[in-house]
Amino acid sequence: MMDLNFLVALAIIPVGSLIVGIAAYLMARGDEAQAKAERLRQNHS
Repeated sequence: MMDLNFLVALAIIPVGSLIVGIAAYLMARGDEAQAKAERLRQNHS
């Protein structure tokens, strides 16, 4: 019989890394959108 805590930890590791990856991706997308908006604003002025 395997330890339940061990199984839970094994399940959490990939889920946690996936969440971190998604968060980093969304932050990068947000920075990109912000930079694009900044460029558009400078072009208009």
